[in-house]
Amino acid sequence: MKLIAKVLLLFATLAAWQTAEACTAAVVAAKASKEGGAILWKNRDSKYYRTSLRYVEGEGYAYLGVVRTDKPEGGVFSGVNEVGFGIINTASNNLPENKELEGTRSRPSFMRDALMRCSTIDEFEEFVRGYKRGHKFTTNVGVGDATGAAAFFEVWGNGYRRYDVDKTDKGYDIRSSFSFAGNMQALGSSKRRYDAMVEQTKGRKSFSARDFFDYAQSFYVAGRGDALIGEGKLYNHRYETVPHRSTVGSFSIVCGEHPRILVSMGYPAACPAIPVWVEAKGAIPKCLSGTASHELGRRFIEAAYIKDGTIKSKGKKKGRYYLSKSLVREALRVKTKLPFPVKMPKSIEKFNDRADKAFCKHERKIDALIAGSAVK
Repeated sequence: MKLIAKVLLLFATLAAWQTAEACTAAVVAAKASKEGGAILWKNRDSKYYRTSLRYVEGEGYAYLGVVRTDKPEGGVFSGVNEVGFGIINTASNNLPENKELEGTRSRPSFMRDALMRCSTIDEFEEFVRGYKRGHKFTTNVGVGDATGAAAFFEVWGNGYRRYDVDKTDKGYDIRSSFSFAGNMQALGSSKRRYDAMVEQTKGRKSFSARDFFDYAQSFYVAGRGDALIGEGKLYNHRYETVPHRSTVGSFSIVCGEHPRILVSMGYPAACPAIPVWVEAKGAIPKCLSGTASHELGRRFIEAAYIKDGTIKSKGKKKGRYYLSKSLVREALRVKTKLPFPVKMPKSIEKFNDRADKAFCKHERKIDALIAGSAVK
Protein backbone atom coordinates (compact mmCIF):
# COMPACT_ATOMS: atom_id res chain seq x y z
CA MET A 1 0.00 0.00 0.00
CA LYS A 2 2.86 2.37 0.80
CA LEU A 3 4.34 1.73 -2.65
CA ILE A 4 0.99 2.43 -4.35
CA ALA A 5 0.61 5.65 -2.37
CA LYS A 6 4.07 6.80 -3.43
CA VAL A 7 3.33 6.05 -7.09
CA LEU A 8 0.03 7.93 -6.93
CA LEU A 9 1.78 10.88 -5.30
CA LEU A 10 4.44 10.86 -8.04
CA PHE A 11 1.81 10.92 -10.81
CA ALA A 12 -0.10 13.70 -9.06
CA THR A 13 3.07 15.74 -8.75
CA LEU A 14 3.99 15.25 -12.40
CA ALA A 15 0.47 16.21 -13.47
CA ALA A 16 0.72 19.40 -11.45
CA TRP A 17 4.04 20.22 -13.11
CA GLN A 18 2.55 19.72 -16.57
CA THR A 19 -0.11 22.36 -15.86
CA ALA A 20 2.07 24.82 -13.92
CA GLU A 21 3.50 27.95 -15.47
CA ALA A 22 6.06 26.64 -17.94
CA CYS A 23 8.18 29.67 -18.82
CA THR A 24 11.54 29.51 -20.60
CA ALA A 25 14.25 32.10 -19.95
CA ALA A 26 17.81 33.12 -20.76
CA VAL A 27 20.33 35.55 -19.29
CA VAL A 28 23.14 37.01 -21.41
CA ALA A 29 26.03 39.05 -20.00
CA ALA A 30 27.26 42.11 -21.92
CA LYS A 31 30.30 40.23 -23.22
CA ALA A 32 28.00 37.90 -25.19
CA SER A 33 25.49 40.59 -26.18
CA LYS A 34 25.18 42.54 -29.44
CA GLU A 35 23.08 45.19 -27.66
CA GLY A 36 25.80 46.87 -25.60
CA GLY A 37 24.35 45.57 -22.36
CA ALA A 38 23.09 42.44 -20.65
CA ILE A 39 20.00 40.75 -22.14
CA LEU A 40 17.26 39.03 -20.13
CA TRP A 41 14.66 36.99 -22.01
CA LYS A 42 11.46 35.42 -20.83
CA ASN A 43 8.96 33.41 -22.86
CA ARG A 44 5.97 33.64 -20.53
CA ASP A 45 3.51 30.78 -20.16
CA SER A 46 0.45 31.19 -17.99
CA LYS A 47 -3.29 30.64 -17.80
CA TYR A 48 -3.57 34.39 -17.25
CA TYR A 49 -2.97 36.21 -20.53
CA ARG A 50 -4.45 39.69 -19.88
CA THR A 51 -1.22 41.65 -19.47
CA SER A 52 -0.06 45.11 -20.55
CA LEU A 53 3.04 47.28 -20.38
CA ARG A 54 3.18 50.07 -17.79
CA TYR A 55 5.64 52.76 -16.69
CA VAL A 56 5.43 53.04 -12.91
CA GLU A 57 6.69 55.87 -10.72
CA GLY A 58 6.42 56.09 -6.97
CA GLU A 59 8.47 54.66 -4.15
CA GLY A 60 12.05 53.97 -5.22
CA TYR A 61 13.20 53.64 -8.83
CA ALA A 62 10.75 54.12 -11.68
CA TYR A 63 10.42 51.08 -13.94
CA LEU A 64 8.87 49.67 -17.09
CA GLY A 65 7.08 46.40 -16.44
CA VAL A 66 4.72 43.75 -17.78
CA VAL A 67 1.72 43.77 -15.44
CA ARG A 68 -1.81 42.44 -15.13
CA THR A 69 -4.09 44.74 -17.11
CA ASP A 70 -6.76 44.71 -14.41
CA LYS A 71 -4.37 44.92 -11.46
CA PRO A 72 -1.16 46.74 -12.48
CA GLU A 73 -0.18 47.46 -8.89
CA GLY A 74 -0.03 43.74 -8.04
CA GLY A 75 3.46 43.14 -9.39
CA VAL A 76 5.41 42.53 -12.60
CA PHE A 77 6.16 39.48 -14.75
CA SER A 78 9.26 41.08 -16.32
CA GLY A 79 10.73 44.57 -16.13
CA VAL A 80 13.63 47.01 -16.10
CA ASN A 81 14.10 50.18 -14.08
CA GLU A 82 15.46 53.66 -14.80
CA VAL A 83 19.02 52.79 -13.68
CA GLY A 84 19.26 49.78 -15.99
CA PHE A 85 18.54 46.97 -13.53
CA GLY A 86 16.32 44.30 -15.13
CA ILE A 87 14.55 41.19 -13.88
CA ILE A 88 12.76 38.14 -15.29
CA ASN A 89 11.79 34.77 -13.80
CA THR A 90 10.41 31.30 -14.35
CA ALA A 91 8.52 29.12 -11.93
CA SER A 92 10.58 26.24 -10.54
CA ASN A 93 8.95 22.90 -9.78
CA ASN A 94 11.78 20.97 -8.13
CA LEU A 95 13.00 23.31 -5.39
CA PRO A 96 12.29 22.45 -1.73
CA GLU A 97 9.28 23.77 0.18
CA ASN A 98 9.52 24.41 3.93
CA LYS A 99 6.01 24.40 5.39
CA GLU A 100 7.24 25.90 8.65
CA LEU A 101 7.89 29.26 6.96
CA GLU A 102 5.29 31.99 7.23
CA GLY A 103 4.22 34.32 4.44
CA THR A 104 2.77 33.93 0.96
CA ARG A 105 4.54 36.58 -1.11
CA SER A 106 3.93 36.21 -4.83
CA ARG A 107 6.62 36.15 -7.49
CA PRO A 108 5.20 39.24 -9.29
CA SER A 109 5.24 41.34 -6.10
CA PHE A 110 8.78 40.11 -5.36
CA MET A 111 10.00 41.30 -8.77
CA ARG A 112 8.14 44.62 -8.48
CA ASP A 113 9.80 45.30 -5.13
CA ALA A 114 13.22 44.38 -6.55
CA LEU A 115 12.81 46.83 -9.44
CA MET A 116 11.94 49.64 -7.03
CA ARG A 117 14.87 48.95 -4.69
CA CYS A 118 17.80 47.48 -6.65
CA SER A 119 20.35 48.99 -9.00
CA THR A 120 22.95 46.18 -9.09
CA ILE A 121 23.07 42.41 -8.85
CA ASP A 122 24.84 42.61 -5.47
CA GLU A 123 22.02 44.82 -4.16
CA PHE A 124 19.56 42.25 -5.44
CA GLU A 125 21.36 39.51 -3.50
CA GLU A 126 20.97 41.56 -0.32
CA PHE A 127 17.32 42.07 -1.22
CA VAL A 128 16.83 38.29 -1.57
CA ARG A 129 18.47 37.65 1.79
CA GLY A 130 16.12 40.00 3.60
CA TYR A 131 12.87 39.23 1.77
CA LYS A 132 10.36 37.00 3.57
CA ARG A 133 8.98 34.75 0.87
CA GLY A 134 6.94 31.93 2.38
CA HIS A 135 7.15 28.14 2.01
CA LYS A 136 5.64 27.86 -1.50
CA PHE A 137 7.93 30.49 -3.05
CA THR A 138 10.12 28.69 -5.64
CA THR A 139 11.50 30.42 -8.71
CA ASN A 140 14.45 31.03 -11.03
CA VAL A 141 15.22 34.76 -11.28
CA GLY A 142 17.37 36.31 -14.01
CA VAL A 143 18.88 39.74 -13.33
CA GLY A 144 21.19 42.16 -15.11
CA ASP A 145 22.55 45.63 -14.35
CA ALA A 146 24.25 48.62 -15.95
CA THR A 147 27.74 47.15 -15.42
CA GLY A 148 27.03 44.44 -18.00
CA ALA A 149 26.88 41.75 -15.33
CA ALA A 150 24.12 39.14 -15.35
CA ALA A 151 23.12 36.26 -13.09
CA PHE A 152 20.54 33.63 -12.34
CA PHE A 153 19.28 33.19 -8.78
CA GLU A 154 17.45 29.99 -7.90
CA VAL A 155 15.30 31.09 -4.97
CA TRP A 156 13.15 29.16 -2.51
CA GLY A 157 11.46 29.95 0.80
CA ASN A 158 14.53 29.98 3.02
CA GLY A 159 17.43 29.81 0.59
CA TYR A 160 18.91 30.68 -2.77
CA ARG A 161 21.81 29.88 -5.08
CA ARG A 162 23.55 32.46 -7.28
CA TYR A 163 25.03 31.77 -10.74
CA ASP A 164 27.14 34.62 -12.18
CA VAL A 165 26.73 34.31 -15.93
CA ASP A 166 29.28 37.02 -16.80
CA LYS A 167 31.98 34.92 -15.10
CA THR A 168 31.38 31.89 -17.34
CA ASP A 169 33.16 31.25 -20.64
CA LYS A 170 29.91 31.25 -22.62
CA GLY A 171 28.54 34.41 -21.07
CA TYR A 172 24.95 33.17 -21.09
CA ASP A 173 22.71 30.67 -19.32
CA ILE A 174 19.25 29.12 -19.78
CA ARG A 175 16.44 28.03 -17.49
CA SER A 176 13.00 26.52 -17.89
CA SER A 177 10.79 25.38 -15.00
CA PHE A 178 13.39 23.53 -12.94
CA SER A 179 16.43 24.52 -10.88
CA PHE A 180 19.87 22.94 -10.63
CA ALA A 181 19.77 23.49 -6.86
CA GLY A 182 16.64 21.34 -6.67
CA ASN A 183 15.80 17.65 -7.03
CA MET A 184 17.40 16.71 -10.36
CA GLN A 185 15.55 13.39 -10.40
CA ALA A 186 12.21 15.20 -10.84
CA LEU A 187 12.42 17.65 -13.73
CA GLY A 188 9.12 17.00 -15.48
CA SER A 189 8.55 18.18 -19.05
CA SER A 190 10.52 21.40 -18.54
CA LYS A 191 13.76 19.53 -19.27
CA ARG A 192 12.59 19.09 -22.89
CA ARG A 193 12.30 22.85 -23.42
CA TYR A 194 15.63 23.40 -21.71
CA ASP A 195 17.29 20.86 -24.01
CA ALA A 196 15.66 22.47 -27.06
CA MET A 197 17.19 25.83 -26.13
CA VAL A 198 20.58 24.31 -25.33
CA GLU A 199 20.71 22.67 -28.77
CA GLN A 200 19.60 25.83 -30.59
CA THR A 201 22.12 28.09 -28.81
CA LYS A 202 25.07 25.69 -28.92
CA GLY A 203 28.14 27.38 -30.40
CA ARG A 204 26.62 30.88 -30.38
CA LYS A 205 29.13 33.56 -29.42
CA SER A 206 26.72 36.50 -29.12
CA PHE A 207 23.03 37.35 -29.15
CA SER A 208 20.71 40.22 -29.95
CA ALA A 209 17.36 40.88 -28.33
CA ARG A 210 15.66 39.90 -31.56
CA ASP A 211 17.40 36.52 -31.58
CA PHE A 212 15.33 35.57 -28.56
CA PHE A 213 12.11 36.64 -30.24
CA ASP A 214 13.10 34.15 -32.96
CA TYR A 215 13.49 31.44 -30.29
CA ALA A 216 10.03 32.34 -28.99
CA GLN A 217 8.71 31.58 -32.49
CA SER A 218 10.71 28.36 -32.87
CA PHE A 219 9.03 24.95 -32.71
CA TYR A 220 12.33 23.13 -32.38
CA VAL A 221 12.21 19.81 -30.50
CA ALA A 222 15.41 18.52 -28.87
CA GLY A 223 16.96 15.69 -30.84
CA ARG A 224 14.46 16.05 -33.71
CA GLY A 225 14.65 19.57 -35.11
CA ASP A 226 11.84 21.77 -36.41
CA ALA A 227 8.49 20.19 -35.52
CA LEU A 228 6.64 22.40 -38.03
CA ILE A 229 8.19 20.38 -40.85
CA GLY A 230 6.06 17.46 -41.94
CA GLU A 231 2.46 16.57 -41.24
CA GLY A 232 2.79 14.57 -38.00
CA LYS A 233 0.80 15.98 -35.09
CA LEU A 234 2.52 18.13 -32.47
CA TYR A 235 0.63 17.59 -29.21
CA ASN A 236 0.61 20.39 -26.69
CA HIS A 237 0.60 18.15 -23.62
CA ARG A 238 4.23 17.15 -24.19
CA TYR A 239 5.51 20.75 -23.78
CA GLU A 240 8.56 20.01 -25.92
CA THR A 241 8.80 23.36 -27.71
CA VAL A 242 9.36 26.84 -26.25
CA PRO A 243 5.97 28.14 -27.52
CA HIS A 244 2.86 26.18 -26.64
CA ARG A 245 -0.82 26.67 -25.88
CA SER A 246 -0.19 28.60 -22.66
CA THR A 247 2.36 31.04 -24.15
CA VAL A 248 1.22 34.60 -23.55
CA GLY A 249 4.25 36.73 -24.38
CA SER A 250 7.95 37.08 -25.09
CA PHE A 251 10.05 39.84 -23.50
CA SER A 252 13.69 40.64 -24.35
CA ILE A 253 15.06 43.18 -21.85
CA VAL A 254 18.27 45.10 -22.48
CA CYS A 255 19.87 46.40 -19.28
CA GLY A 256 22.31 49.28 -18.99
CA GLU A 257 22.56 52.93 -20.00
CA HIS A 258 19.54 52.90 -22.31
CA PRO A 259 17.24 50.26 -20.77
CA ARG A 260 14.61 48.93 -23.15
CA ILE A 261 12.37 45.96 -23.91
CA LEU A 262 11.46 44.21 -27.14
CA VAL A 263 7.89 43.10 -26.40
CA SER A 264 5.61 40.54 -28.01
CA MET A 265 2.52 40.81 -25.84
CA GLY A 266 0.67 37.64 -26.77
CA TYR A 267 1.46 34.46 -28.69
CA PRO A 268 4.76 35.30 -30.49
CA ALA A 269 3.90 33.53 -33.75
CA ALA A 270 0.94 35.92 -34.10
CA CYS A 271 1.99 39.06 -32.19
CA PRO A 272 4.85 41.25 -33.50
CA ALA A 273 7.81 42.37 -31.39
CA ILE A 274 7.61 46.07 -30.51
CA PRO A 275 10.38 48.11 -28.83
CA VAL A 276 9.80 50.30 -25.76
CA TRP A 277 12.32 52.44 -23.82
CA VAL A 278 12.27 53.28 -20.11
CA GLU A 279 13.28 56.83 -21.03
CA ALA A 280 9.97 57.20 -22.86
CA LYS A 281 8.20 56.96 -19.49
CA GLY A 282 4.46 56.81 -20.17
CA ALA A 283 4.87 56.97 -23.96
CA ILE A 284 4.05 53.36 -24.82
CA PRO A 285 2.37 52.06 -28.01
CA LYS A 286 -1.37 51.66 -27.45
CA CYS A 287 -1.31 48.04 -28.63
CA LEU A 288 0.94 47.23 -25.62
CA SER A 289 -0.49 49.56 -22.97
CA GLY A 290 -4.00 48.38 -23.85
CA THR A 291 -5.47 44.99 -24.70
CA ALA A 292 -5.10 44.69 -28.49
CA SER A 293 -1.95 42.58 -28.60
CA HIS A 294 -2.80 40.02 -25.93
CA GLU A 295 -6.33 39.65 -27.32
CA LEU A 296 -4.89 38.92 -30.77
CA GLY A 297 -2.69 36.26 -29.19
CA ARG A 298 -5.68 34.65 -27.50
CA ARG A 299 -7.69 34.55 -30.76
CA PHE A 300 -4.79 32.90 -32.52
CA ILE A 301 -4.27 30.27 -29.82
CA GLU A 302 -7.95 29.31 -29.92
CA ALA A 303 -7.66 28.77 -33.67
CA ALA A 304 -4.22 27.15 -33.75
CA TYR A 305 -4.69 24.52 -31.03
CA ILE A 306 -7.28 21.90 -31.91
CA LYS A 307 -8.86 19.67 -29.32
CA ASP A 308 -8.39 16.00 -30.16
CA GLY A 309 -11.57 14.22 -29.15
CA THR A 310 -10.27 10.86 -30.32
CA ILE A 311 -8.05 10.44 -27.26
CA LYS A 312 -9.99 8.79 -24.45
CA SER A 313 -9.23 8.00 -20.84
CA LYS A 314 -11.45 5.51 -18.98
CA GLY A 315 -14.14 5.92 -21.59
CA LYS A 316 -14.15 9.73 -21.41
CA LYS A 317 -12.79 12.14 -23.96
CA LYS A 318 -9.63 13.73 -22.69
CA GLY A 319 -8.73 17.36 -23.40
CA ARG A 320 -5.53 17.16 -25.39
CA TYR A 321 -4.67 19.65 -28.10
CA TYR A 322 -2.53 19.49 -31.19
CA LEU A 323 -1.10 22.36 -33.22
CA SER A 324 -2.38 23.44 -36.61
CA LYS A 325 1.03 23.51 -38.26
CA SER A 326 -0.30 25.03 -41.46
CA LEU A 327 -1.83 28.00 -39.63
CA VAL A 328 1.35 28.65 -37.65
CA ARG A 329 3.51 28.41 -40.77
CA GLU A 330 1.28 30.97 -42.50
CA ALA A 331 1.38 33.29 -39.48
CA LEU A 332 5.17 33.17 -39.32
CA ARG A 333 5.29 34.42 -42.91
CA VAL A 334 3.60 37.65 -41.78
CA LYS A 335 6.68 39.76 -41.09
CA THR A 336 6.44 43.01 -39.10
CA LYS A 337 9.84 44.30 -38.03
CA LEU A 338 10.35 47.63 -36.30
CA PRO A 339 13.84 49.07 -35.64
CA PHE A 340 15.28 48.55 -32.16
CA PRO A 341 18.09 51.13 -31.77
CA VAL A 342 20.09 51.55 -28.58
CA LYS A 343 18.88 55.11 -28.02
CA MET A 344 15.24 56.11 -27.91
CA PRO A 345 14.06 57.83 -31.13
CA LYS A 346 13.97 61.64 -30.89
CA SER A 347 10.25 61.72 -31.60
CA ILE A 348 8.92 58.84 -29.53
CA GLU A 349 5.32 59.86 -30.27
CA LYS A 350 5.87 59.44 -34.01
CA PHE A 351 7.68 56.14 -33.45
CA ASN A 352 4.85 54.80 -31.28
CA ASP A 353 2.25 55.93 -33.81
CA ARG A 354 4.19 54.04 -36.48
CA ALA A 355 4.33 50.99 -34.21
CA ASP A 356 0.56 51.05 -33.63
CA LYS A 357 -0.15 51.37 -37.34
CA ALA A 358 2.22 48.48 -38.07
CA PHE A 359 0.50 46.40 -35.40
CA CYS A 360 -2.97 47.10 -36.84
CA LYS A 361 -1.79 46.01 -40.28
CA HIS A 362 -0.26 42.87 -38.79
CA GLU A 363 -3.44 42.18 -36.80
CA ARG A 364 -5.62 42.34 -39.93
CA LYS A 365 -3.41 39.80 -41.69
CA ILE A 366 -3.43 37.39 -38.74
CA ASP A 367 -7.21 37.70 -38.30
CA ALA A 368 -7.63 36.92 -42.01
CA LEU A 369 -5.58 33.75 -41.52
CA ILE A 370 -7.69 32.80 -38.50
CA ALA A 371 -10.90 33.34 -40.47
CA GLY A 372 -9.53 31.27 -43.34
CA SER A 373 -8.63 28.41 -41.02
CA ALA A 374 -12.20 28.43 -39.64
CA VAL A 375 -13.61 28.12 -43.14
CA LYS A 376 -11.39 25.13 -43.84
